[in-house]
Amino acid sequence: MEQAKEEHQRLEAEFKQLKAERDRLKAEFERASEDHKRAKEAFQKRLEQVKGAKKSERERTLDKAGVHWAERNSAKIVKKADGTTQIYHGGLGSGDGLGHGHTALDQFGRKTYQRGAFEGHGSQNYTDPSLVSYPSKGQWGKLRHGWIGDHKVTWCKGTGVNSGQALICDGHVDREYFDSHHDHYGPDTKFKSGKRIEEITDSMGRRKYYSGPGK
Repeated sequence: MEQAKEEHQRLEAEFKQLKAERDRLKAEFERASEDHKRAKEAFQKRLEQVKGAKKSERERTLDKAGVHWAERNSAKIVKKADGTTQIYHGGLGSGDGLGHGHTALDQFGRKTYQRGAFEGHGSQNYTDPSLVSYPSKGQWGKLRHGWIGDHKVTWCKGTGVNSGQALICDGHVDREYFDSHHDHYGPDTKFKSGKRIEEITDSMGRRKYYSGPGK
């Protein structure tokens, strides 16, 4: 009888120990579940904030570009390394599909080019005639916008004492920006060293503003 009682007490103690362990694991599981729930809710909240911010930024870009509401859902926005933004809209099947329109914003968010869907390419699509060329200035020719391959550039040729030299920078920029953000290429007409002017400016550690082909 005494042996049976001792066995019962042993089993009861073991049961209580197992129950306590189960309760501990259950509490840990519940805490982990609550932590996971809070983390998931925080992630979803942050995700919605990011989505909202991106949507707001997209709408602001499309507003600046003047894209029609009917073309907004499929519009494709591409941000270039030179700071410009290209918007493709109104194409068949997708914003940049067949016959798409094309609107460009410069580094400052100003519209520089606008071509409607199924309209012709050409300089007539520049929104500001001054962005096509600027009048000559000093010993430099007209400031122009152009392309080297698929690389946008603003450039002008030297005249008079600067003949043979050229100024150039990345992107399609205005006169004010270009005057302080350009590179010189060609014979050294400033220091009369007999070298190329880019060799001189490179040796001076001057910042480069053109990064396209042949730099």
